[in-house]
Amino acid sequence: MACNKKDLAPATVAIANLAVVNATADTLNFLVNNSRQNSFSGIYPAGAYGLYTPAGTQNYEIKKERSAVNLFIGTYSLSDTSKHIYTSLFIAGESADKTFFTTDAIDSALTVYAKDTAHIDTIAMLRFVHASYTSGPLHVVFDKGDTINIANAAYKYKSQYFKVYEGTRTIKIYPANSTTLLLDTTITLQSGAVYTLFAKGILNAKGYNAFGVSLMTNGTIITATGTQQ
Repeated sequence: MACNKKDLAPATVAIANLAVVNATADTLNFLVNNSRQNSFSGIYPAGAYGLYTPAGTQNYEIKKERSAVNLFIGTYSLSDTSKHIYTSLFIAGESADKTFFTTDAIDSALTVYAKDTAHIDTIAMLRFVHASYTSGPLHVVFDKGDTINIANAAYKYKSQYFKVYEGTRTIKIYPANSTTLLLDTTITLQSGAVYTLFAKGILNAKGYNAFGVSLMTNGTIITATGTQQ
């Protein structure tokens, strides 16, 4: 019997893991091929939205919430979820040149965590990403600098994942090669989690535009932990 075209199963669309990180002061929407991907809410300032999005090479658009006008458009190329590759898109401003992608070695970080059986109940994994395009290179000190001490992180910098102890930890950020303190704040970590701490905002600005850091895990924002005073 001949097969009727209308009886054919719909084509399966491969999907990819993507965290869209909003390091701007506006609530944003992320669209792929004119279809909004953040289905439950807008992506809030200093926030992140973990989602499944079409894999392969795709066109994407960034829009402000309740606006039909594109802030900018771009193209990505992502592997499907079977490859276990995780990616983040950091949106630091209102144009494509102020965005960048990172490949997130979450599985590798969890492997490092699992091998440290002596401390498995007390450690987390954490990396730092510089998503503040106006602030210049940064010096990032975690606690006393004995676990994380990044001397010269340029915009778009992505560190490795470090093993860090759970609990309340201190973060201090300076301009590279300077003792002028830009930020002194704390974050609270839970054992077994994989975190990204990212710098965002504009130096000496106020409100949502203020320079600061936010903490996320697996594409979900935890808190906007601190801003420049």
